[in-house]
Amino acid sequence: VGEIILSSEIIEMIKNKKMPKGDPLAIAEVSGINGVKKTSELIPLCHPLSLDHISIHTEIDEPKNTIIVYCLVSANSKTGVEMEALTAVSAAALTVYDMCKAVDRGMTINRVHLVEKSGGQSGTWKKST
Repeated sequence: VGEIILSSEIIEMIKNKKMPKGDPLAIAEVSGINGVKKTSELIPLCHPLSLDHISIHTEIDEPKNTIIVYCLVSANSKTGVEMEALTAVSAAALTVYDMCKAVDRGMTINRVHLVEKSGGQSGTWKKST
């Protein structure tokens, strides 16, 4: 999961489908899927994996002027897929930034972090709250 903090003006434009480049949330979700698939090309010691499931979801948190990006990746593999999920979230957040920068460059990408992981050599891990 990760978040991008935007101005209230951008949030309103996104909600009302008024962004000059199109719908940043829809494009961010596609970008996140590309990020998952390209992780082994971007992170030097990651190897390509056969993935079973990729899910990217964006959500507007209007009171906080924030878009939250969620990613779930699964694979039947001996290694975890947390790098793929984190790459997806980062790519999606950067896509929102790119699509909104014509309106305001003051956006901040924050808190890209792993929430939960299971499987792989290290087993199950959950972020403590």
